[in-house]
Parts: sequence; C-alpha cells; structure tokens
Amino acid sequence: MATIKVQNHNINYEIVGDKGPWVAFMTGGRRGYQELLSLAHKIAKFGFRVLLHDRCNTGASDLVFSAEKTEEDFWAEDLHEILIQLNATPAFIGGSS
Repeated sequence: MATIKVQNHNINYEIVGDKGPWVAFMTGGRRGYQELLSLAHKIAKFGFRVLLHDRCNTGASDLVFSAEKTEEDFWAEDLHEILIQLNATPAFIGGSS
C-alpha cells in the first residue's frame, strides 16, 4: 500500500505485478480497492501490471468536497493523473458498480 499526491489530496494505491502492460481497476460504491485484489493477482500472473486505488472519499484516500466538481469528475481526473505520475500509460481501464 502506497499513497500518491493528486490534485492536492492523497490517494491510496497498490500495484500488483511488476512487468507488462498496465491495467487499472476502480471499485464501485464506497468500497476500497481490496475487493479487487484477488482479480488483480490473477491478471498479473498473465504478465500485466494492475493498478488498484481507493478513489477520493473511499477507502484510505483523502476526503474531497467541491462545489465545482462532482465526485465522478475527481475520480476520472485522479485516475488519469495517477497513471501519468506512475508512467503507466497507455492502460486498460475497468471497474465495477
């Protein structure tokens, strides 16, 4: 488990796998990324690096409130910035709801 600073808030994340193309998954609701760990390990065995993270206002990431943006805007922008900072582009993106 690590944290990364994105848009002035801290995001909790984990990378599963150490080589290959990038995959990023986002959970739905208010759940943390741990529910996707089993899936991430299975995918990593096939030669992928999987990025999991707690979106802002979920899991161990910071709480963020704004009158200008919705949570969904923050979530999309945060994931994009995390991928840039980790040099993890291009990436396959998936999620659940």
